[in-house]
Amino acid sequence: MELTKNLLPNTDFINIQNLLLGADFPWYLNEAGKSGTDPSLYNFQFTHTFYGNNQVHSSYYNDLLPLINTINPKSLIKIKANITTVTDDIHYFDMHTDFDYECTTAVFYINSNNGLTVFENGEQNQSIENSLFEFNSLLKHTGTTSTDTKVRCLINLNYFKWI
Repeated sequence: MELTKNLLPNTDFINIQNLLLGADFPWYLNEAGKSGTDPSLYNFQFTHTFYGNNQVHSSYYNDLLPLINTINPKSLIKIKANITTVTDDIHYFDMHTDFDYECTTAVFYINSNNGLTVFENGEQNQSIENSLFEFNSLLKHTGTTSTDTKVRCLINLNYFKWI
């Protein structure tokens, strides 16, 4: 596992942050992955897929080029943004792996909040804006909601790295 703080130059980061947290960015309801005291109530998040199945899926893909070029993957697998809304208590998504083969999974945090990335072994990573957290895709993990900001926003990336 590797954490890189202040990954992007401030101007590039603010551009991506303003895009994803702006009023005109299209988010799509995804009703899978979260559990809590009432699964029917907490079982949702909003997502936006930028890239997957070897093709661009979003007209906003080029806005992520500063991030993609900084990571410099050998090959992209998937890029998806996730946003969850504030809850009174922290609620957890279900443990999962993004793929059933080994690659790199990374979480790029868009805003700082008390939401977490949590691993099956109990390790946790805080949501600190402009930080990239990379780990092996075979590690079971989950995310949480936050209680201290209106939304928790991040970009989930899967890719192969140069050796």
